[in-house]
Amino acid sequence: MIFGSAVSWQLKGIYLAWLAQLLLSEYRHVLPKLTILLVHIASLTVALMADDFFHARIVTASHLFFLSLCFDLKLPSWGVHAYKFINNENQVKYVKFHWKSQQGVEGLRPNEVTKMQGQNFNHLTDDLYTQINKGNFPKWDLKIKVLSPKDLSKFDYNPLDATKMWLDVPETTVGTMTLNRVPGNFFQETEQVAFAPSNLIPGIEPSEDKLLQGRIFSYADTQLYRLGANLSQLPINQTRVKITNHNQDGALDQGETTSDINYQPSAHLPLAEDNRYRPPVSGLLSPLKIIH
Repeated sequence: MIFGSAVSWQLKGIYLAWLAQLLLSEYRHVLPKLTILLVHIASLTVALMADDFFHARIVTASHLFFLSLCFDLKLPSWGVHAYKFINNENQVKYVKFHWKSQQGVEGLRPNEVTKMQGQNFNHLTDDLYTQINKGNFPKWDLKIKVLSPKDLSKFDYNPLDATKMWLDVPETTVGTMTLNRVPGNFFQETEQVAFAPSNLIPGIEPSEDKLLQGRIFSYADTQLYRLGANLSQLPINQTRVKITNHNQDGALDQGETTSDINYQPSAHLPLAEDNRYRPPVSGLLSPLKIIH
């Protein structure tokens, strides 16, 4: 009964964990063989759960496809989520970002993938490093698609769905990114980067995209767990303009504070908050007509 189709994969996982504990307690003398068996059971369970999850959620599978495009010189990269542009008058526009490769679009046929990956599984990274070291700096144009809030309800789908690309909305080129060097130290400049969609500058806000709203919390929380509370003090994560606030203490704190006050505002420190950089205030949209 425990493996009936009506039972969730989570319950099946719990059952397998209980079974593993029982077997280990009763049959310690065959521990090595049991360990191998349990590893296979656990791996199969995770694989089945993942297969069930992605097959039942085409949105998620599509999102994984978008993420797979981000590791090649000759492929575009989509921002996935919609954000908001907001000006000093609190006027809002919705925006999607798109990096378009100046190297063109190029891929591998299935038989070429097998051959290339068999010879060098790191060929994409090697290609990037080789071209940069030769002075052939790869470039991507940053393009944006902009919508007024009143236009969101004119689509036959939800424009804030992370899988939608606003194909009929014209693009505007706003800049170009050039990769003109490789990291001097890969760990310091790449592994320690604390990317998170909550790292926003004034003028850009998150949209009501539910997936983005979850990531605003989860990505930042992951980086705090991975790098520690003072991750913003790492050179690669520091702002170009010095930030002055009351944050201090915690593991690996490198701040040069001269006070024990770790809250704000405080009458005991001559620091005033700049209201231009307060949290977003543009508010939420009225309910959209969502087409499922």
